[in-house]
Amino acid sequence: MNKRRVWWAIGLVATFLVFYVLIPIGTWSQAPIFFSIIGAASFLFFLVQLIGDFHTWDEFNTKDKSRHDWRHKVTPLMVLPALGMLILLIIRTVNDESNELKKYGVTTKGIIRDGSGFKTRRGGSFDVTIEFKDENGRWLTVKESVSENEFRRYGKGQWVTIVYSKKHPNIVEILSSDSQVEEYTNVKSREFEIKDLKALLTMKRNDVDSFLNTISYPWTKHDSGWINERKSQFIRISPQSGTVTLVGSFENWQRFPKLFKAENFQEMDSKSNPMLKLFHNDSLYAGVEFKSGKMGRLFSTVSLRLKYMPGDNETISRKH
Repeated sequence: MNKRRVWWAIGLVATFLVFYVLIPIGTWSQAPIFFSIIGAASFLFFLVQLIGDFHTWDEFNTKDKSRHDWRHKVTPLMVLPALGMLILLIIRTVNDESNELKKYGVTTKGIIRDGSGFKTRRGGSFDVTIEFKDENGRWLTVKESVSENEFRRYGKGQWVTIVYSKKHPNIVEILSSDSQVEEYTNVKSREFEIKDLKALLTMKRNDVDSFLNTISYPWTKHDSGWINERKSQFIRISPQSGTVTLVGSFENWQRFPKLFKAENFQEMDSKSNPMLKLFHNDSLYAGVEFKSGKMGRLFSTVSLRLKYMPGDNETISRKH
């Protein structure tokens, strides 16, 4: 191997080390696509030179077929390992950012300020601009890549749950699925059960937030209750009437009647309203109603109400 090829080999190895190992994630995350493309292009350059050792651009790009040799036939094949390098760098981006968020991640709420994207026959690129307040009280603005479906689902002014790195706050991910929430918060989402609604009926209001966040994440206090925007769920508790109401997906309209029957609730007459199902047992009234909201969105409400408020038994005893 001549000295020139030794230098090309050194350049090839150095390119791999610099772009795959040495550039810190804080710097890389500022422009991951740029670094990935530059890294793959540099890898391709040194690989072609290691194989072909072209001395001039004219020697490499000559149109004179009489000057072509085996190197000109092999060179186009070098695009394949360069594409492999590009894929490797993209995987590095995903893995490093994921590890960073697992180590230094902080969950919070962010508001979508803007978005942009384009679509082609082979795909597209979409991103949203998110503004959020970090744990030090600073308002930060970052851009986050999203899928086309997510891009269509989000709108300006919409609040979303995010996780950001307190070490490198420009590293952000929107928690849009149960699997993402579990990965970064260790909270495994589950469906509401009757026992959850029963517990909420008698729970101290200070304990409601933490309790709801063991079912799904994140719940925040709202004007008249608690809301989970990611899951499109709402909880209202009315201590005066002894009622708890869950507003959620229309699937609950089919699921909860089965749960009530399984717990020996008796079905009641719903006064010819096919969208309302009523139940009761010795201590509770229950109702499940199917509704249609704005833009034809389907949802359901599930309510539990105490038959006897605390103190009623004492009052009855005194009367007797």
